[in-house]
Amino acid sequence: MGAPQNNKYNEIYTLEKELPIFQDIIDRAKQGEFLSIQEAVMHSPYERQIFYYLCDRFKDLDNKKKELNDIVIAIVNRKALEGDFNATAGIWRMKQLGERDKTEVHNTNQEVPITEEQLIDAVSKLNGEI
Repeated sequence: MGAPQNNKYNEIYTLEKELPIFQDIIDRAKQGEFLSIQEAVMHSPYERQIFYYLCDRFKDLDNKKKELNDIVIAIVNRKALEGDFNATAGIWRMKQLGERDKTEVHNTNQEVPITEEQLIDAVSKLNGEI
């Protein structure tokens, strides 16, 4: 008799086993050991493909990867503000890591014409502005 469908007999990686390793990476990042996810992966026990496979496979590990990215952004920001990093290079690096400028939206609503005459006037005004 064969193994049941969807069994996990060949499962090498489990969340319970990998979560402490990811947490160790996070702790080391908080100490300022890494300035990118790539550097953290390079110094982890995983090959690059395995690291990203685990992040895709387990949502908790993907959240740890996002936390790692946020930690790196915070460290780069702090070092740029303190003068340890060139400010322009620091800003560029933070944007590469996903940090974005504040977006401001200016809304210029106009009154909606109520009568057909007002609609015709509004269209005429718009055509004159274009």
